[in-house]
Parts: sequence; C-alpha cells; structure tokens
Amino acid sequence: MSARVKVKSISTVQSSEPHLYELNANYKTIYLLLSPDVSHVKYTYMIVFLLTFFNALIYRKVFSKHIENRAMYKAAPIEDVEPKLVIDLYSKSLFLDGKNDAQSQLANKPLCFYLAMIEFSNDYPDINLHLNKDVPSELLSIAEKYFHRLSVLGHTVRKRPNFSNSLEKTLSEVRAALDEILRDSPKLKAKLYPPKAHGEGSRSKLHSYGLKGLSASDYEIRGK
Repeated sequence: MSARVKVKSISTVQSSEPHLYELNANYKTIYLLLSPDVSHVKYTYMIVFLLTFFNALIYRKVFSKHIENRAMYKAAPIEDVEPKLVIDLYSKSLFLDGKNDAQSQLANKPLCFYLAMIEFSNDYPDINLHLNKDVPSELLSIAEKYFHRLSVLGHTVRKRPNFSNSLEKTLSEVRAALDEILRDSPKLKAKLYPPKAHGEGSRSKLHSYGLKGLSASDYEIRGK
C-alpha cells in the first residue's frame, strides 16, 4: 500500500498505453500496466507552501516589530542630564562634573564656610540663615571640621579663621566663584547659589542666605 506505483492490469495483449512493461516467461509474454502514485508529490507541494506562508507571516511580524522599536527609539526624547557641582578639597576648586574646563578656586575660609552651608542646609532644611543673626553653632562646627581637613590634606593653613566675622564678604567670594561655573545651569544655580539680599537697610538683613531644595545628586565633595 505504501508503494509509489500500482499495478493497473496484467495482460497478454500489448497496448500503446504508457508505463507498460513486458515480462517474458515460459515462451509467453505478459504485459504489466503500471500506474505511478504521485499523491505524495501533491502533499509535498502543500507542505512547502504552508511552511513558506508561515515563514512569511513570522518574518512580517518580526520586521514590523523591529520597525516599531526603531521608530520608538528615534521618537523618544533625549533627557538633558543636569550636571552636578564638584567641590574638590585636594585642589580647593569648584567645577561642574564632566565640564572641569571652567574652574574656580576659593580661599580656605570661603571654601570651608560654603561646604558647611551645604551640609547644614541638608541637615536642617527648615532653618533660615539671616545676616542679622548669629551663625548657628552647628554650621560653625562643620566649617571648622573642613578647615582641619584642609590641613590634613597638606594645604598651607595659617591661624584658624573666625567664620562668624565678615559674613557678607565671605558670601560674596563664594558667589563670585559660582557665577561663572553655574552660568549655564540655572536649575543647579537656584539650589547651590547663596541668595543675595534684596532691598536696603533692615529689610536686606531679614533675607536668608541658606541653600534650599538640595539633593545628594546636585553636588559631590571630593576629599571629604
């Protein structure tokens, strides 16, 4: 039943039909008429067609997904990564992370005071710093800690400065160092730049020079 040919007829009479085979036996000629079984060819063609069809569907689906992913990648907006301020105790310099072509250096007193402002503002975000009030003892303690750190790093330090005196001058030096660095980073400047006083006389003394809204990603202290 699984043969690829079938016997259609057995006869002693010759005919002109195709697939006729002649057998000679005992002085007698017998003619076999065979019929080829080509049904398997039909099924083979069908299988090949179905495989081709399914492959085309799969390729179309994968290709469409690839095009969709590329379109989404191209359409996705590139978020601007806000740089952070780097305060390097080794060189006593300030610069933006990845953009250290623009640097500013600070003297010992304004550098230590600014570092203390940053740390104090993180620890006590609800406390305002006013020019007409004494500098909090916690802030002064942090400033002295950084001053001692500079000496440990090998910087030339003279007598310990009085961080409570000449506060406006100290803040002016800090702002001057930050002006050039933070010029093109307004969001970062709003957090790290000591606010200036507005108005005159007693009104200007009421403003807070403290830093507000700081997060750990806004700055980096090296050599701490």
